[in-house]
Amino acid sequence: MRDQLQISIYDLKIPFKNSFSHTSATRNVTQTIIVEITDGSVTGYGESCPREYVTGESIKSTFHFFDSIKDDVLACVSSFEDLNNYRLEHSKEISDNFAGWCAIELAFLDFLGRRDRKTLEELFAVDSTFKPTSYSAVIGAKTFEGFAQDVQKYDQFGFKDFKLKVSGNNEDDYKKLSYLKETVVGSTVRVDANNLWQNLEDVQDFVKNAPFQLSGIEEPLVSKSLQELVQLSQLIDCKIILDESFKSIEDLEIIQENADSFILNLRISKQGGLLNSLDIARDCLKKNIELIIGAQVGESAILTRASITLSRTINNEVRTMEGAFGTLFLMEDLTDRSLKFGRNGTLNLVDFINIEEKGNQLRINAQTIKKFSHES
Repeated sequence: MRDQLQISIYDLKIPFKNSFSHTSATRNVTQTIIVEITDGSVTGYGESCPREYVTGESIKSTFHFFDSIKDDVLACVSSFEDLNNYRLEHSKEISDNFAGWCAIELAFLDFLGRRDRKTLEELFAVDSTFKPTSYSAVIGAKTFEGFAQDVQKYDQFGFKDFKLKVSGNNEDDYKKLSYLKETVVGSTVRVDANNLWQNLEDVQDFVKNAPFQLSGIEEPLVSKSLQELVQLSQLIDCKIILDESFKSIEDLEIIQENADSFILNLRISKQGGLLNSLDIARDCLKKNIELIIGAQVGESAILTRASITLSRTINNEVRTMEGAFGTLFLMEDLTDRSLKFGRNGTLNLVDFINIEEKGNQLRINAQTIKKFSHES
């Protein structure tokens, strides 16, 4: 069967309905890789989001990695166990190409699940019971008028948990924070600085003078230094959320003595797939480090579905989830029913998947992939 397998990679560019900005980038189209694996009768799809400012990967470097590994991985992987063994045996190569590997791994998981008539949850031997998943509202860096419109929309949806991208202009950011808190009664709010500040004192000043107690501050420092972030945790009355500054499971050793001061924003594409993410998540739970399962701007239904599987494998022991915007954000999704949150920021997977199908249980529209991308 392995001789019959074919693997392809696509550079996917789906337009956004509105641009999304933070201090590191502004986007109005997806920067996404799709990998397709097929034996002619069964087809699996995987997705990842290479980001130069996150893992140093670009679309070009991801295609290069794919070309260098595709023949070997097809020759070596024919089961879930093979896939996990390949990941472990090639950990160094994969660690330099996390986004590239993520798309390959998710495509194999989908293909193997469909071939063997198992869902993703059954491949991971976890509970497949359908339960609603709760998401946070995420608001990018915008003018006050655009920000206010987003807050009102999220309030109408019933959201109570918010993440706000800050700009570095404290007066403007405080104005937005105050408006959000006054508009959405009972809300909890965290901010994402996307590595904005040069020194600890600037972060300390921002947190101290904020109009209310923040539930967290994500990636405050330009340096992305975990040692500096540990120092910062002693100076502010606010949890520090790690994203770009967290590179690998070994980094947990640096913060474990201050576990109560940190939250890890765990993103599947950034960490190199579901299996790597699961290892990290389980270690976080052992060390009592709180988790957010995050997302990258422009993710399609494939990564949204994978993040739900990750949550299930750790018994949904996460503070919140991010993402699941689907066609609320994208002009088109890759599925017949776009995975997206609804009232109160919840998503009930059973409303979107095809139960009779296996693997990720999504019906991927191959024509949509080809419409918005080109093949390697």
